[in-house]
Amino acid sequence: MRKFFALVALLGFTSVVCGQGFTLKMNSSGVTFDSIYLQRFDGHRDFQNILSAPFRSQTTLKQKKTLPEGYYQVSGDDQYLFPLLISNEKEENFTVTLRAKGEVFFENNDENNQHLAFERQIAQYEQEIDSIENIYIQASHTLPQNMLRTLADSLMMKEKVILENADAYKLRIAAENKGKLLSNIAKFSRRIKSPSQYVQSQKYIFQYYTQHLFDYYSFDDPRMAFYPKVSDKILEFSKIILQMQAPDDTLAIQQLLHKAQQSPEIYTVFFDKIEKIFGTLSSPLWNEEIYLCMLNNALQYEKLPAERQARYKSLYAIHQKNREGSLVPDFQILWADSTKSSLYDIESEYLILYFQNPDCPSCTELREKIALNEDLNRAIDEGKIKLVTIYFETDEALWKRYLQNKANPRYMHGWDFQHTIEEQQLYDLRVIPYLFLLDKDKRVIKKDLQGDEISDYLRRLNLL
Repeated sequence: MRKFFALVALLGFTSVVCGQGFTLKMNSSGVTFDSIYLQRFDGHRDFQNILSAPFRSQTTLKQKKTLPEGYYQVSGDDQYLFPLLISNEKEENFTVTLRAKGEVFFENNDENNQHLAFERQIAQYEQEIDSIENIYIQASHTLPQNMLRTLADSLMMKEKVILENADAYKLRIAAENKGKLLSNIAKFSRRIKSPSQYVQSQKYIFQYYTQHLFDYYSFDDPRMAFYPKVSDKILEFSKIILQMQAPDDTLAIQQLLHKAQQSPEIYTVFFDKIEKIFGTLSSPLWNEEIYLCMLNNALQYEKLPAERQARYKSLYAIHQKNREGSLVPDFQILWADSTKSSLYDIESEYLILYFQNPDCPSCTELREKIALNEDLNRAIDEGKIKLVTIYFETDEALWKRYLQNKANPRYMHGWDFQHTIEEQQLYDLRVIPYLFLLDKDKRVIKKDLQGDEISDYLRRLNLL
């Protein structure tokens, strides 16, 4: 009988703990809004609304289910009001006072009060650094060089003291809040050490920053996954990657993603952010080699959800197609003069293979752009290269209208009349127009050739 009552008591306690849900009571004075929103960062650049309520002098945001631990913010209409840290899923009952001039006080959560004080103090340190830099900038317009050097030495000493004080403060806040989200936020805000001033190698400097940029980030804390400043740091990392050469760029990406594998939540945020920059076809910074490296890393991470594993496996197979140095697949072509042949029947030292839909706006725009490229026109006229447009969809009437009204007489124009390109997925044509630069054996020299790259490649191949 005792065991029965003990079990009932335990179940009752569990239901209280697990069912307490989330509550934020906000008492306001001197401010007014239409609505109050609780928001969570989406991992990229925006905050998404989680809960909302009409504004009152006493407004309550609540739900029966607890919220995931992490970083949130509260907004009044479109105005940011204050951050909210949830470090413990069992402690999600908050009461906060909001006054005019942005004064915020949590009545029952010291961590959030410390976080507000932390943000104010860090902002003060940053203002002091900016003030020092402004003094130097203004002095550089008036002081002679010898006096400017003396001033610079003095200002650098002051800046060093401020940075040391800031770092000591961050370490203290981290230690005082051990185990809480604020502790890892404070650690992450620390500045990494600069590389040695005696190192002149740009390659080394890039490698140093990509290796150390996340030295103070807690990869094992899922609560840090949606901390907004992580997104800024990933963007900073990506800008450095843009300046690196292969294989240093892919190695740096692989090292960072390997660190992120300590937490599936953090890994997906890091992967999604970097994928948006380097792995999205519509991104101007799309880089297939970097993306293949990312996909390979993801496929070796066993903790990812099955649906992500399946998507990455499919994308990896797609991006492995038609890589530089490989032979492209052959297919049958119907030509403008009604004759037929295969792609491999075309004889030319070099070939630009241009997949398109005649009526798609971006295809039309690119056709008009390259038609004005005198370097390409001259190379075609001199027989050094051929450009072949390929329509690979099913509307024969559309293709024939294109031949009559839009086809450039300098180019060869064909139709995949057997529809093997799409049916057998011979090429990765999720986005068109898509250009390949091929050699005489139909081996890929450049995949996804851009219109403004054509002249450069013609020079590399000594065709100009």
